[in-house]
Amino acid sequence: MIFEVPSLACSLILLYYLFIDRNLRQSLSNHVIMVLLIIGLFSQLIDIPFYLNYLRINCVWPQITISCLMWWFAATGISNLTNIVMA
Repeated sequence: MIFEVPSLACSLILLYYLFIDRNLRQSLSNHVIMVLLIIGLFSQLIDIPFYLNYLRINCVWPQITISCLMWWFAATGISNLTNIVMA
């Protein structure tokens, strides 16, 4: 958890500067970086809190279908999407 907050802040700051500055936003080489930052932000907001909570209480909470599906999507879908964009 100690690295989660600074990582989230850095991602948001980088996205802010990439979207605000017109030259950075229009540069084609930065588009992939922006997509990877957005995908990583979703992973930071969905997957990592579920995983930290699982390590803390040793079960998935809340134990409803939608939370398990969100965690499954975040763990596999976002990871696979990152791999596809990186390739």
